Amino acid sequence: MKKQLKILNLIDIPWNSALTSYAIEQAQVLRKRGHIIYFGAVRNTLCHETIKKNNFQTIDIPSRKDNLVMGALLSLRKFIISEKIDIVNAHTGKTQTLAFMLSLMSSKNFKLIRTKTDAKIPKNSFTFKRVKKIITGSQAIKKSYVSAGLNPDKIQTIYQGIADQESSYAPFFPAFRIGILARLDTVKGHKYFLDAASIILKKRKDVKFIIAGNEANIKFQALEKYAKELKIENNVHYEGFVDDPIAFIKNCHIGIIASIGSEVVSRALLEWMSCGKTVIATDVGCTAEMLENDFLIPPKNAALMAEKIMSFLDKPETIESVGINNKKISEKKYNLETFAQETEDAFLGL
Repeated sequence: MKKQLKILNLIDIPWNSALTSYAIEQAQVLRKRGHIIYFGAVRNTLCHETIKKNNFQTIDIPSRKDNLVMGALLSLRKFIISEKIDIVNAHTGKTQTLAFMLSLMSSKNFKLIRTKTDAKIPKNSFTFKRVKKIITGSQAIKKSYVSAGLNPDKIQTIYQGIADQESSYAPFFPAFRIGILARLDTVKGHKYFLDAASIILKKRKDVKFIIAGNEANIKFQALEKYAKELKIENNVHYEGFVDDPIAFIKNCHIGIIASIGSEVVSRALLEWMSCGKTVIATDVGCTAEMLENDFLIPPKNAALMAEKIMSFLDKPETIESVGINNKKISEKKYNLETFAQETEDAFLGL
């Protein structure tokens, strides 16, 4: 009979990001397999609220800006001992340092895992001496660790899984809908998405360009102003933050990942593929691990983005056929059962 693990996840980011998504899904699959899962998170943050909505017991940890950590260390140490925690799983660099300090203080001999799914370039710090395993959400992240001098034998890539989605093929009439699902941030490449839209709309008018995502470092007002400068505002629509990204995706014909960086883990790309949609993506982060070369373009290349989109608009039957293939890849490589099995094996194998 397999051992039931008690796992404490530490995550100190304030927002609900791809990192949060991976952490919660990792915790969910372990909980479904009978393990007991806790979270250390920063109170009154979107991340903390999301964890609580998923019914995980939490303990408070300091925010990234809080340098007074001794009280938190003592509380965490007491929690680890009282709950007999087997594994502390750090999801950020700061919580890795926190876990390292706990390992020096605690009489409970827990094991330390580092799960990394963000784009920050890692450094080979002294805290890795206590890390038993590094789990990365993509090969791109693993390569960054190896480049930093970490032992590759200690690193395992486990791709996030996603639930099967029912395919939905929207009618092409009266307009094709080209969607981008990403927070409004310079790194997400919305400018190039609009530039590509401008090129396409000079040739045909039966295309709508739909933007969904919360305002971050860019306000939609700025994108709207740029669309007006390009004289395409009538064909650009902003849906804001969407509570149901799958519903948004199913209402589009083609998905675009226009990022100029980041995407070391791309939840949006996974969602587009799981819904059986054609996706065109910039070759950054992990996108080349997930998509064939025919659907990749260099970042900041609006002309090539427009050309790729037009190749599908000119042959609309290919939109569905490529989407079907993407769904097959998603079902085979990014299913929840594979994610659960690989994740549990990694934790039990320490």
